[in-house]
Amino acid sequence: MRPQITFSEDLCIKCGQCAANCPTHHISMEEDGPVSHHNRRCLQCMHCAAVCPRKAIHFEHVPAYAEYPETPEDETLKLIMTRRSVRHFKPDAPEADDITWALDMAQWAPSGKNRHLTQWLVVHSKEKCDAVYNYVCDVTAETGVMPALAQQRAKGNHDSVTCGCSTIIMALAPDEGSALTPESGETDAVIAMATAELLLNKIGLGTCWGGYLTFFSNQLPQLREYLKIPAGYHIAGTLLCGIPDEVYHNIPYRPNATVHWL
Repeated sequence: MRPQITFSEDLCIKCGQCAANCPTHHISMEEDGPVSHHNRRCLQCMHCAAVCPRKAIHFEHVPAYAEYPETPEDETLKLIMTRRSVRHFKPDAPEADDITWALDMAQWAPSGKNRHLTQWLVVHSKEKCDAVYNYVCDVTAETGVMPALAQQRAKGNHDSVTCGCSTIIMALAPDEGSALTPESGETDAVIAMATAELLLNKIGLGTCWGGYLTFFSNQLPQLREYLKIPAGYHIAGTLLCGIPDEVYHNIPYRPNATVHWL
């Protein structure tokens, strides 16, 4: 069942931010204002509600009293609740020292057996990130893995692989963990990346988990070679990172956790 989205005519100023920030183009801007398209998938990420400067967007399944949660005063809770997946970045790259600081601090993330096997691959600069995007489009078209990427590039549509970021951060996990916990390397890398993401957000940088790039990096030998991924390692997760070119004014609704008590 697709959620019903409504737009308050009294509050909406037709700024177009909701449509610009919808990752699946479920919302578009028409002459009379924003319109939701029920033939297009809605992720219920509520980016539209988070970015709306007038709180004019409403979801039918969200209780009115909980539509726009208050921003907490506690800095830790604020950091967690205001984290968003940024898909629009400014061309200037973050300072390399800031990226290094976040990755160094992520060394304090939990690690199975305290092994800390995660390594990092960083692509730094808009030019280099764009080159990665173009290489992915070329290789996926040549191999037939996902030719639609090159087609979307030809049409000038939004880059869904790197989102125009200026820094790509990849967490590298060993192909084999310990005999006792063979999956621990993968888990460690994802925990370290989630920790690094919050630290990057703390200093004002935007991030988005790059699922496409993780998938292609592990499926296409050409891309592994292009990225110079060390032997014996694979990509456990990818963060697209940069200086955000969008402002989120609100915290979106999230339901309480589903908990099964024993």
